[in-house]
Amino acid sequence: MTQHLFKKPIRFSYLIAALLLCLLQPNLSYAKNDHGKKGEAQHQAQPLRITDSNQAAQLAKSRYGGKVLKVSKQKIGGDPAFKVKLVTNDGRIIYVSVNAVTGSVN
Repeated sequence: MTQHLFKKPIRFSYLIAALLLCLLQPNLSYAKNDHGKKGEAQHQAQPLRITDSNQAAQLAKSRYGGKVLKVSKQKIGGDPAFKVKLVTNDGRIIYVSVNAVTGSVN
């Protein structure tokens, strides 16, 4: 099959060019978004108060008590954050958002 591709070098070069364009496409779109959102890029450069899911879980547990069931990453208003699922001491399931930049718990 590879010998068949090399018999027609023009088609093969088109195939290579198309593959290269596909590989470069995500980088081009990222560069476009980076220029359009200068403020957001600076905003994300702030140091994080909460750096991992264990810290987020401890913070939520200290505020609401109970047992941590699950922690997942999310974004709140463009900021990195964690969503913590807790079961309270009285058996209720609650979800708590922990902002990783500010450390606020909601």
